[in-house]
Amino acid sequence: MIIKGTVTSGNVYADGTRSMEIMFSLSYINNLPYVKNDASIVKLIVREATYLINLRHTDNNSYLWFSPFCHVFEVTGKAQKGQRMRLSDVLIPVGFQVNDSVDISFEGTTAKLMSKI
Repeated sequence: MIIKGTVTSGNVYADGTRSMEIMFSLSYINNLPYVKNDASIVKLIVREATYLINLRHTDNNSYLWFSPFCHVFEVTGKAQKGQRMRLSDVLIPVGFQVNDSVDISFEGTTAKLMSKI
């Protein structure tokens, strides 16, 4: 199932990069592998790389979101398996910026970020 999300930002890191999260409307709540008021781990595929990322939910927010940090699941380039990465360092090189719409294909607990092109 294709779910639409939006790249959002909160803080700015010390190096000037804006933090990034991917936010999903609660209208998709029944189609996402979330845990009420907690985080669930999702495999996020971005091009040929795979990461583990938290899909978060709280009753205090009117949306679900991917956390601003992820961990490398499969070794890609210089990254090491298990290495913690900023989501912005995953999204910016493939052309995504804050406020961009994203399409993500979900199958169970695996999510594949669809290309902007």
